[in-house]
Amino acid sequence: MFEKINYRNLTNTEVYNLIKTVIAIVSGVDTDLLKLKLWLDKLSIPFKKLEVSIGLDRGSDKTELIREADDIRDNCFKAIKAYLEACKLRNNEAWQNAAEVLWRIIENHGLLIHNESYSKESSLLDNLIIELDENKDAKEAITILLLTEWHNELKSAQQSFLALWNERRDERINKPTSESIEARKAIKETTAYLFQSIELNYISTNDETYLNLINGINDEIKNANTIAKARITRRKNNEEVMEESEV
Repeated sequence: MFEKINYRNLTNTEVYNLIKTVIAIVSGVDTDLLKLKLWLDKLSIPFKKLEVSIGLDRGSDKTELIREADDIRDNCFKAIKAYLEACKLRNNEAWQNAAEVLWRIIENHGLLIHNESYSKESSLLDNLIIELDENKDAKEAITILLLTEWHNELKSAQQSFLALWNERRDERINKPTSESIEARKAIKETTAYLFQSIELNYISTNDETYLNLINGINDEIKNANTIAKARITRRKNNEEVMEESEV
């Protein structure tokens, strides 16, 4: 009767928030009378361990900085594209030709680079910047169109992003091991016993208090699973994010 908790998709914080709510719901009834205190107490032990480990397992504080740095390089890239489109319309043949040269180069690397995942965008921008720096025709076109400053801004934005990205990567490598994996496993097992106890007591007594617990907890489980599914979909469609530990 209970919904399945998709632990594999839930982050540590999402597991923590879900179980915190489950404990609150069950604690709202007379657990002694309903014979649920034993399993509730057992669940509280790994829950506390997960609570302590959350501090170690939260995402890097550089994650938001990386997002902001990506926005900056995206805006630089889009601004250069918009400028070239305007230059192609100028009543000046030299400017039109220079704009076409740079536009074709960008087109070869991808006009929608800014929509790619972090890693793919970084690779594409690196290759584009190298060609703009080394290609003779590209360098001449940049000079004609007075694009040197904008080109340098794009390079600077790319370097800033990569620096943050590499720092966060090093954080992951050196990150201390926490007790979250063990705690999650214990939570999964103990929660299953708690839910089984609620179901069996409802079947044997037909007490609506148990049914209310089931319905209330199921609402929270559905919500948690929905949030996790939406996050994973966004990750697959838009960008790479930090991996979360699984049960």
